Amino acid sequence: KIIFTTDIRYLYILIIEIISSAFWALAPLGLTGYILTIYEKDQTKDGLLLIIMVCGIYTLFKLLISGVTIFVYNELVERIYRRFQNKIIQKILKKVLDVDLKTYQSPEFLNNYQKVVDNVTDNMVGTFWDVVSLAGGLTALLGIGTILSIINPIIMIYGAVIGIASYFISKATSKIMHDLSEKNKQLIRERGYVRRVFYLK
Repeated sequence: KIIFTTDIRYLYILIIEIISSAFWALAPLGLTGYILTIYEKDQTKDGLLLIIMVCGIYTLFKLLISGVTIFVYNELVERIYRRFQNKIIQKILKKVLDVDLKTYQSPEFLNNYQKVVDNVTDNMVGTFWDVVSLAGGLTALLGIGTILSIINPIIMIYGAVIGIASYFISKATSKIMHDLSEKNKQLIRERGYVRRVFYLK
């Protein structure tokens, strides 16, 4: 909610990513079906040339889209991120102004404050991209699952097993990273304090 209200462009990114994920997941299946149709109708030299031409056009199209995507992500998305980061830090600093001096100087507050300043933007945007990946993945999965279930329902069981295993591995990895971050929290706070003392006006 904070992300979308702070910068509405993140909502547009979400919608584009969902559509893009679904398209690139289903496009190879459609291409394969089209190639098989050509092969069944025409197994001559002309048919083979047509298949090569179709594959070449698809490859060039994908390379073009990939190039545009890289440019957009390197330029536009990075600018959006920096703007969002500035707004979030400003909100945090306004909150800090309301904290009394005694609380501000306590180690517990400083630990939490440093943790927020160092991680809040990355965690929020990281969560956003996780939601984007999840939404895009589910959309693609729904499309592919529908097609595969028509072809052979057993394939769906294999996909479900892989998906469940990936979920538990990802969950375990996240817990390890969180525990490591907690252990290093005081060191990070002290480093941040030294930086503020020497570099802030």
